[in-house]
Amino acid sequence: MTVSVLIPSYNAAGTIGRVLEALASQTVPPDEVILADSSTDETRRIVRSSRPDVKIIELPERSTPAVARNRAAAAAASETLVFLDSDAYPAADWLERLLEARRDGCRAGGGSIVLPDFQRAHPL
Repeated sequence: MTVSVLIPSYNAAGTIGRVLEALASQTVPPDEVILADSSTDETRRIVRSSRPDVKIIELPERSTPAVARNRAAAAAASETLVFLDSDAYPAADWLERLLEARRDGCRAGGGSIVLPDFQRAHPL
């Protein structure tokens, strides 16, 4: 089973490096990572310099996460699509657990186990 991780982003320079580190540390690595980005900050430069294997879709104007996710999904080559926000830091076994659930018949899922401090301090 192949898997693509799709990341919508807008001005994620402060968080994208840690997200990419977490993806690089997965017990089951993704087959591809696609960033759909409408940033005006250094997000793309950070991704290109730290993970040149990440496919970047440059969106011409600020896009909603839903639009960015759809653009990334249209470009994905894998049979399984996994969506990750540009400020979400997955646990090392995140993909392994998702793929195990997929093999067990799950078709969709989501959630969070631990909130980073910066999100805990700013609840919605």
